[in-house]
Amino acid sequence: MRPTVLCFSGLDPSGGAGLQADIEVVGQSGSHAAIACTALTIQNSQQVFGFEATSKELLLAQANAVINDLPINTVKSGMLGTTDNIAALAEFLTEHAHLNYVLDPVLVANSGGHLGDMATLVEAFKVLIPRATLITPNTVELRALTGCED
Repeated sequence: MRPTVLCFSGLDPSGGAGLQADIEVVGQSGSHAAIACTALTIQNSQQVFGFEATSKELLLAQANAVINDLPINTVKSGMLGTTDNIAALAEFLTEHAHLNYVLDPVLVANSGGHLGDMATLVEAFKVLIPRATLITPNTVELRALTGCED
């Protein structure tokens, strides 16, 4: 069986990011992508108009259903959207500390739209950073997480 990656990400209806992008990248790497949907966004390829986050309970129920069925060896997170979902993922990773974890600390969409309150999310991400095997911020996210401009 191919290695399985459990992806915590939002749904981008335009298909340019989020769950669809995770599925494509994981598949191209020769692995299988399993999904825990964190949010439904209202966006196109140019702009984010809004989003509705999945509840913490629903998010954990999705993740637990998958991990109880498939041999997950890696977790990857993208848009988490709320501090509750960040806390839910931290709880999940604590229960499954043996898993590799790739953190993409999504704060803004590629089109520039905000995907939650940036300052609040930055503070909440501090609980996930020590758990990460790899962190993949873009320049905006790196500046926000570190407080450095250069």
